[in-house]
This record gives sequence, C-alpha cells and structure tokens, in this order.
Amino acid sequence: MIAMQRFGRAEETGTGHQDGLCLFKDLDDAYLGLAKNTEGEFIAIYSKEKIINLLKFRDGLSTEEAALLFHAHIQSQNVGSGTPLILNDCCD
Repeated sequence: MIAMQRFGRAEETGTGHQDGLCLFKDLDDAYLGLAKNTEGEFIAIYSKEKIINLLKFRDGLSTEEAALLFHAHIQSQNVGSGTPLILNDCCD
C-alpha cells in the first residue's frame, strides 16, 4: 500500500476525527497542486496518469499491474475530508 502522511491539525479530542492536508508518500512527481473541498479545507491533487507511469517506470510494473495497484491501494484510500483528489487524466 502507498502510505499517506497527514499535515495540519491533530485529532480532535474524543472524536476520532482528524483534519489536515494528506499527501501520498513517494508520489511527489504525480502531485499537481491544491484545491479546496466542499468543507473549505485544502486537499492535494494528483494525476492518475502520472501515478500509473511512476509505478510502471519506478517500480518496474506492467501497465496492468500498475493499474491494479493504483485501484486497490491508492484510489481506494479514504482518510476523511483530507483525502487527496485524483484527477482522472488518462484512459483505463
């Protein structure tokens, strides 16, 4: 699984809820910038095409393997309101 790192405010006491910007570790080359979500918090934006290409060339995966890894371990991550947005800028 691709790890995610949270920046910003810590967990609110007793709520189990965390706020703050989340970034994928080791996917810096696929990072596009920031946007605001519906709650007005900043979230990171990543390029799907760049993530898949990074997995292919950096990790030596085939296109199919990279796409499977992307769908199973990157796109499926949900850490609440700080979850990064993945721009679907390539074809499946």
